[in-house]
Amino acid sequence: MAVPTIGMAALSSALELRLVDFSTSGCLLDSSARLAEGLICELRLVIDGALYTDAIQVTRCVKLQGAGSTYRIGAEFVWTTPPAQSVRLALASTIAPASPSA
Repeated sequence: MAVPTIGMAALSSALELRLVDFSTSGCLLDSSARLAEGLICELRLVIDGALYTDAIQVTRCVKLQGAGSTYRIGAEFVWTTPPAQSVRLALASTIAPASPSA
């Protein structure tokens, strides 16, 4: 039997991450699993009950010394037009530093 041509396919796997830090261009995450550099995946984050998503690309992944099996992952947001429920937009608006008092 012939296999049909597929334009795009995706595999999905859930992985719990801890957000360590973020900026407008990327984020720092902790994980119990190693991720390959160059991997592009979807980051999903729930803030105040709302789901936000963004595409990220893993730029580095190192095992943290003295932290068991914890890996520190550096990732850049893939610069497409961010969706309305974008992680980067949500973090910028909900965790933005307080304005200095005058």
